[in-house]
Amino acid sequence: ATGKTVTLGTGEKAPVTEGNDKMSIGVTLQTAGKLTGSGTEALINCFIPDDAAYSVLLHNNGTPNDQTDDYLQLIIPPHVHNMGTVDTTDDLTFQPWTNATELPDTAGNYYLDTDVTLSATWNVPAGTEQAPAVTNLCLNGHVIDANEGNFNVITVPENAELNLYDCKESGKVTGSYNMEGTSGGVYVSGTFNLYGGAISDNINCNDGYELAGGVYVDSSGTFNMSGGMIRHNGTMDAYGSVCVDGGTFNLSGGTISRNYGGNVGLVNGGKMTMTGGEISGNAWGGTGGGVAVTTGATFEMTGGTITGNTAFIGGGVFVDYGG
Repeated sequence: ATGKTVTLGTGEKAPVTEGNDKMSIGVTLQTAGKLTGSGTEALINCFIPDDAAYSVLLHNNGTPNDQTDDYLQLIIPPHVHNMGTVDTTDDLTFQPWTNATELPDTAGNYYLDTDVTLSATWNVPAGTEQAPAVTNLCLNGHVIDANEGNFNVITVPENAELNLYDCKESGKVTGSYNMEGTSGGVYVSGTFNLYGGAISDNINCNDGYELAGGVYVDSSGTFNMSGGMIRHNGTMDAYGSVCVDGGTFNLSGGTISRNYGGNVGLVNGGKMTMTGGEISGNAWGGTGGGVAVTTGATFEMTGGTITGNTAFIGGGVFVDYGG
């Protein structure tokens, strides 16, 4: 814990010395910090990081006769992601986010250092039409949880862009039990790019067909999915995974699976392009277990897989009149 002290090697029988293989202790630091101690430079050889990317640095601030200020510092490498998009291949350095009840209100590059339990929707910071604000967030294996709240977990407003990553592949956006809005997991009016992490276990309990358990994209929104998962979401009617209500959905990677009311629904002129990824194992008692294309909507598929979905009519793809 922060501010606590671990004392090693006191007394004559258990000195901390290089090569002493009779004593072993594990010390965990969640963030960069320091271990204080007295001794010589040999002290540094008594601490070996488990991860080769980490290092231990000895600071010798004392005098030859007084080394009480010596300390070891754990050096943690920066949290970096490669964007790898068409527009940029820059490496971005992320800063830790440690607040367990709120998410950032200022655009920037962040990684979660703790699970976050929300009491209201996180509105991603927005900019202007000329200069939309960009927020990059790595789940880092952590959870953003609405805790069965009556709200969607994340809202990406107009003039905002959210890039969501997960370097540890166990993070998720979850816990919405929305009885009033149109989305459970993420509501998109701006731009949402999903690179990693799961949108999972969100429920939209509203009545109607233009709803989503996972991601809802309105007429001004764009949702680009190149990785991650949308799974185990549901609605009372259709479109448990994604509802594209006049907006745009580009699927190039990742998996949409095991959602109830589970199809991707394209309504009111919604557009979807599928060049990769997988839509599988979704179930719906109506039309289109994988993708439902309603009147005025468009769906273009040149890659990826749609398999193992079930529905009353059109287990894979259902195209309505005029779709």
